[in-house]
Amino acid sequence: ADIAAEAELSLRIGHLLRLVSSFANAQQWLERSLRCFEQVGDHAGVARALNQLAYVDCLLNRNERAVQRATATLTSLAEDDYERAMSHFVIGMVATNRWQWAEAETHHRAALDLRQRQGDVRRTAWALQNIGWALQGQHLYADAIEHLLAAGVILEELGDKANRAIVLLNLARTYHLDNRLAQALETGFAARQALYEVGDHLHAARHDCNLGLTYLKLNDPQAALAAFQDSMRVYIMLEDAAGRINTTSGLAMAYLVLEDYAPAVAVL
Repeated sequence: ADIAAEAELSLRIGHLLRLVSSFANAQQWLERSLRCFEQVGDHAGVARALNQLAYVDCLLNRNERAVQRATATLTSLAEDDYERAMSHFVIGMVATNRWQWAEAETHHRAALDLRQRQGDVRRTAWALQNIGWALQGQHLYADAIEHLLAAGVILEELGDKANRAIVLLNLARTYHLDNRLAQALETGFAARQALYEVGDHLHAARHDCNLGLTYLKLNDPQAALAAFQDSMRVYIMLEDAAGRINTTSGLAMAYLVLEDYAPAVAVL
């Protein structure tokens, strides 16, 4: 009984650490949870721990490992097991990382179907948000905004600040891509404040990079530079190499528009 309790507690600690972007610590607790679940023969618990580890892998751009873990979990679960939704979510997010938007949409719709059958309103909202992101990648901006707004309403009613902040981030990005730049800025500022309030530094860094791109579109390179610099500082803190590479391009663009060529060359 003590080992089973340790497994559950470790899983919850790992989940909370992941939410505040403490990924190395999250992984340690989730691996501890996995070992405990395996020790007591709790197959459902093993699936939950593997899915959480897969999502940490996804967030750290360890895409192959994430898919392997999530796929193994899908294989082990019955067709009507609601934990399959988390596996579909992770595989969908990896597809998003790879810009495979149609595949991402397929997996997120599978997750939505399971969450709706489960009657889980919160996770239904998460799935709607993820479908919105996949639609955004396919340039279906009106449909994407519709899904994101629906998700945001549900999450606001539930008081889920952490996930509503991510919805705002994706909504701001979609407005940007649809050239609705004033709405992109307004929504983006709300997203930034919410992300820092809940301690989600990873998504805050992504927001600041997006904000920099919006400022460039608005011909404000100085504000863009400040946003990219904010993003870079967080990515360095998180030791996120992929994020730093992405933001480096933004920094270089801002310096070039400012005709400040030496730092543009230096960051590349």
